Amino acid sequence: MKLFKIILLLLPLFGLALEGFGQNSDCEECRPQNNQRNNFIIQEAYLSNSSGVRLTAEQCNTSGIVSEFWITLNYTSNQSLDNVKLLFDLLINNASGARVDSLNIEYFVGNVARTNAGQQNSVTIRIDLGNKTFNCSNQVLELLNTRAFWTSNANLNPNGPCGGYAPGLCSNPPLVIIPVGVDGFIYDFDYVLSCLREGEERLDITFFITTLVGGNRPLLNIKWTFDVNDIIITEANGGFSYTIFDLDPKDKIIPGLLINNKTSDSLFTIPPIITIPDLFNIESSFTNDDQNVSLAPNGSIVIDDIDPDSGEYLFFWTDEDGNILNSEDPKNLTGLTGGVYSLTMIDQESGVCILYEFFLNAIPLPVSFEDISINFNNPKRIAEITWTTAKEWENSHFEVQRSFQNLNNWTNIGKVEGMGFSDEPVYYKFEDKDLPLVGGNLYYRLRQVDYSGKSELTKVLSVRTSGLQFTQGVWRAYPNPTANGQMRVSLLDRNEYNEESLTFRLIHPTSATESMTVSNEDEMNEILSIWVPKFPKGLFVVEIRWGQKVEHIKVLKK
Repeated sequence: MKLFKIILLLLPLFGLALEGFGQNSDCEECRPQNNQRNNFIIQEAYLSNSSGVRLTAEQCNTSGIVSEFWITLNYTSNQSLDNVKLLFDLLINNASGARVDSLNIEYFVGNVARTNAGQQNSVTIRIDLGNKTFNCSNQVLELLNTRAFWTSNANLNPNGPCGGYAPGLCSNPPLVIIPVGVDGFIYDFDYVLSCLREGEERLDITFFITTLVGGNRPLLNIKWTFDVNDIIITEANGGFSYTIFDLDPKDKIIPGLLINNKTSDSLFTIPPIITIPDLFNIESSFTNDDQNVSLAPNGSIVIDDIDPDSGEYLFFWTDEDGNILNSEDPKNLTGLTGGVYSLTMIDQESGVCILYEFFLNAIPLPVSFEDISINFNNPKRIAEITWTTAKEWENSHFEVQRSFQNLNNWTNIGKVEGMGFSDEPVYYKFEDKDLPLVGGNLYYRLRQVDYSGKSELTKVLSVRTSGLQFTQGVWRAYPNPTANGQMRVSLLDRNEYNEESLTFRLIHPTSATESMTVSNEDEMNEILSIWVPKFPKGLFVVEIRWGQKVEHIKVLKK
């Protein structure tokens, strides 16, 4: 359950490097282009010990966070070679395949013997990540853009051009991703309960994969199964998490998970039967900040009673700006100014989480709200916020704020000018068209600002949005890789596209374009012909959205 923009840090990392190799970037490319001599072709890569013995999934899962490890490469070669130099990009991804880091590896292999038909040799190399780390229990490794270089004889002149490696003595296989595997397959999962707002009575529960080691990657078939009160739920092509909505206390769930049609080599740590816990309740009282009584803030909020009172509870208080409030007695907050205060309470035993809000007044509001509501337009995928004011006095404008999945990440997404002065009802509307790709809870509120700059926040509105369906193979980019920056995107599967408008953007490790909406494929390609040549070399992603679907296409620009 993770949404984002990822920046890749490309840092050089060397094994036993030949001095002088890499002084010229052309020396790191196999010439002529597409040169293929079928020498030193990597057939398989796996994590191992220093002797080349393949690690098991159990060893991988218990290895912890490391910065040094060993990789063994099985290879074939049509000829015996001298002074073999190997270059490749080492990709570090999380369990769902999202890029975490990328490093350039350069390693001196030495002399390589010819392999016969059906035979493979191996070489074990030590990887030192420096200040980077790798966690085998929830991250995976891949090799990309592997190239091998060698000399015409045993003599190597490190002071010569390209460190003594003559052009043409190299092998440049097709651009494929080689997964780095282990022996066996271990996976596990856990769950978390949704945090309710005061007054809500039904819970959501989200199951998510916590451990994923070994197996066939990157292609995964994830099958979730749940027995919910004797009703079977099956998600045959699921993702890395699955949420069951609107559960009542005491509902029972028997969870199950199967990946790649293979059971895990170790037992699950999650309980075999999960019972949705009972909710707790509080009674509270508060006093407003009365500025007619004292110039110092004198508002207070008191938690008078908790039912049941036998649990161990955590209290997290924040003000309307998201600042954390620490108090010696978390049940009694004093010295408060007017504003909105939020309390998140968690029962540490059951995991139940409930959010409470308290509104303290300091001065009369310049705007009297008659109504405020929100609606999610699913076909258009727009959140529509509407509100009506009964009276306005020196009302400058409204700022529309949004937070995704929680109440801690408020951002301004729009501004609506106010009427200023009015004794009659005034109707307002704002449409949020740029929703997150994944579904979930969206929270909205208004900050009303008067002419003097003073502001007040409204109550929080929430709406649950549906996520976009991630597709693969509906569109394709060509040529890929692209050498001159010219690239087009074409439709492969017309059954998945019904002439909807297309919203797309380009995402590079160091930057991203704004989202652009066009009517058809030709208009999209016209804009791509302008943007792609401007992008730096390396991997970037073309994101295409249409209807309720989205697809990401990886493109390599040479």
